[in-house]
Amino acid sequence: MKKIKNFDMYKKIAALTAAAVMAVSFSACGNSKTTNKSFSSIKETSDEQTTEAEVLSGTTAVEAETEINFSASAKPIDGEKHESDDFLYVIYDDDTIEITDYIGKGSYVSIPSEIDNHAVSRIGESAFENCSDLNSISMWAKPISIGSSAFKNCTQLSSFSIPSSVTEIQDSTFENCSGLETIIIWGDITSIGKCAFKNCGLQSVSIPSSCLMIDESAFEGCSDMTSVIFWGGEIIGDYSFKDCTSLNNISIPSEVTNVGKCAFMGCKNLESVIVWGNDTKFGVNAFADCNKLDKLPDGAFNDNTFNDDNNTDESSKVSDNKLSSDKVTPELKAFLDEYEAFWDEYVDFYKEYMNSLSSGDYLSMLGSYGDMLEELDEYEERLDELEEEFDEIDTDDLSAADYAYYMEVYGRILNKMTEMYS
Repeated sequence: MKKIKNFDMYKKIAALTAAAVMAVSFSACGNSKTTNKSFSSIKETSDEQTTEAEVLSGTTAVEAETEINFSASAKPIDGEKHESDDFLYVIYDDDTIEITDYIGKGSYVSIPSEIDNHAVSRIGESAFENCSDLNSISMWAKPISIGSSAFKNCTQLSSFSIPSSVTEIQDSTFENCSGLETIIIWGDITSIGKCAFKNCGLQSVSIPSSCLMIDESAFEGCSDMTSVIFWGGEIIGDYSFKDCTSLNNISIPSEVTNVGKCAFMGCKNLESVIVWGNDTKFGVNAFADCNKLDKLPDGAFNDNTFNDDNNTDESSKVSDNKLSSDKVTPELKAFLDEYEAFWDEYVDFYKEYMNSLSSGDYLSMLGSYGDMLEELDEYEERLDELEEEFDEIDTDDLSAADYAYYMEVYGRILNKMTEMYS
């Protein structure tokens, strides 16, 4: 029986992490100097080293070596926006800040590591969106997150360096940055979101092995891209490299288990595809309209009756993934829907606990802590039961439509797991 690589690991982590975090955090309730175990340490380089920002900007700077702890579970104190020079920001309860808006002018901006004596821990959603005159950014901050659409429509931005402190590239972060030719990824990112680099001017990209998910339309329309290097990964999503018309050849590592529908559709200059794995699955029309490709990889197939409307409406995703002559087996769909519903409920429970924990009101938690542990035990028991059924699915025996839905549900569950720890 064939199972998706690393999925067992994610399921076990999801079952055990909540209990571990509860136990560690609750043991600290009586300690006035609690230590948040979800902190990640970001260490700035010393004056003897070359920083990531220096590589991008070409400048030389001397900074003291410091260690900054940012809490992923920190919350804004009150949501009030403060102004300092070129930025608006909100203050978090760990005394760090999120840049919410860029209000400066000109073609260059330096994002500092501190503003008003507060460390910059986050770049907010749409913070620099539509800054069409901006063509150069020096990133001295080491944020733990860069929000969705943060630099969307920055059409003059020519290059950007994603700090090693960032682990996910969110949806539409650089969408429509048509002048963006170079992207440098310093860290071990785990996912690239929907439309993250759609319609960018990228000429090449190197995707680290840590990146398990390249989501829908992530690089769609990057017509100047001549080279993409996959160092590993698992899922190359639907439409992810659609209409990358300058791509000439690609090599898909053995670690990749699924190439989504229309993933490389319209790559009109693609002449060579090397697939190193024996079990890679391909969605419908993964290589449609690749006119220079003499032979499809084993297992890939095109269907002229398939309606490619690139519909992103959630309600139509299942029907879009089906072949016109095929249907998802009702029994399989019922089980996968039940399995996904369980994860929805489990994630909501985990978030509720983490929110109560971040409030710092430990006394109010004393009465409910036992109930939470009992509920967690019930979740773990149900997870074990669902795992047994899930592991019995042999993907070799699934029809194209069944496998497409199986992978779709798997992808959404993987995103839910990532969301739990973000």
